[in-house]
Amino acid sequence: MKKSIAVIMAAIALAATPVQAGLFDSMATSGWPNKVPEQKYTLDVYGFDVRVYEWTPKEDKNARCTAMFSQSGPVGIQCWKKTDK
Repeated sequence: MKKSIAVIMAAIALAATPVQAGLFDSMATSGWPNKVPEQKYTLDVYGFDVRVYEWTPKEDKNARCTAMFSQSGPVGIQCWKKTDK
């Protein structure tokens, strides 16, 4: 009886920790291919750690996409058609 209570308590403690927050998502997307960004850099924005990633979508080679993320989460994503220069 004591052993089963200890197991249940341990399971509740593990389920309540924030470390497990992305575990299901990681398992659900484990077979997806990784896309390495063509460009990645940070922006010097006062008070925020902003990271920017740029890539060309596999489905449309004439497009360019940019995603921005900060400490508080995603800031935005934008795609547009490439132009000849």
